[in-house]
Amino acid sequence: MFLTLMRCIIKRLQLLRRAQGGATMLEVAFTLPVFLLLLMAILEFSLIFHLMSLTNFATTEAARLGKTGALHGAASREELISRTITNTLEPWMRSGTSLEIESESAGSFDDIGNSGAPGIGQGGELVLYTVTFNWPVITPLFRGFFENGMVPIYASVLVKNEDF
Repeated sequence: MFLTLMRCIIKRLQLLRRAQGGATMLEVAFTLPVFLLLLMAILEFSLIFHLMSLTNFATTEAARLGKTGALHGAASREELISRTITNTLEPWMRSGTSLEIESESAGSFDDIGNSGAPGIGQGGELVLYTVTFNWPVITPLFRGFFENGMVPIYASVLVKNEDF
């Protein structure tokens, strides 16, 4: 009787050892979270790089419009520059983010950053346009990798105003 019971137990253990029915589910349970984490990282960083590229585009476009001296229907060149940047970036801005647009004009490259004056300058002057904002990271898991959960996004463009 005891021998028959042992043979029965051994036979069932051998069947369990060969059974592969739950192996696929176990593999999915281990790999799915890693795959989803990787996918979220790709999406998050793609969005950040898109915003960086869009900020560069908006700053370059505003500087291009500002250096000509033409108003293009705006009340002033400052308004034209601000409106161009804001219209490009505003659809992407999240609540709690503030857009900073700065400009510094100078007569020579040596004066930029040292003794340049705030503003968009006159004809023939160099102007440094800088756009900055902090983008809040969407995925809570990745917020810990960035200071205060924010990614600083900025763009700078240096142009020489046309004579106008």
